[in-house]
Amino acid sequence: MVGVTNAAGAIRGGIDGSGKATIAWMADDTDASHIMVATIDAAGPSPASMLSDPGLTSEFPELAVNGAGDVVVAWFQWNGTNSSATGDAPAVSVKAVGGEFGAAQVLAPYQRRLENTVPVAIDDQGNAAVAGTFSSGPLPMSTLQAGGTFGWVVKVC
Repeated sequence: MVGVTNAAGAIRGGIDGSGKATIAWMADDTDASHIMVATIDAAGPSPASMLSDPGLTSEFPELAVNGAGDVVVAWFQWNGTNSSATGDAPAVSVKAVGGEFGAAQVLAPYQRRLENTVPVAIDDQGNAAVAGTFSSGPLPMSTLQAGGTFGWVVKVC
């Protein structure tokens, strides 16, 4: 968390069946915004960790938690270009029950501007879905089978 100065934007949270809460938020440093995550249970809060690529601006996290404790955090990140036609892509990190968050996975090529949300859902078996909402054009969606990795997005409509 070196250099992160603002930890209070776009906060999302969820609670699993054991009462463990997971919170994701957007934090700013001097160069970019990042996606952070922490958990809180009976033992207290965990240290916050960065899910997003520290070299890219990442914004507007969405979070889904199931009863077992599987967690999916999705967001959109900007690749640094000044073009609204090639700048954004949805990204995601997954934590299986009892595990740690995995490395961020980009789900689509960097392309036109995403809206300020990347909806995410997870069921009781750990299957998940992420949708990107672009300002114009098709609705892309990516799915995860429990224990696997997200596939590349497909155009739903």
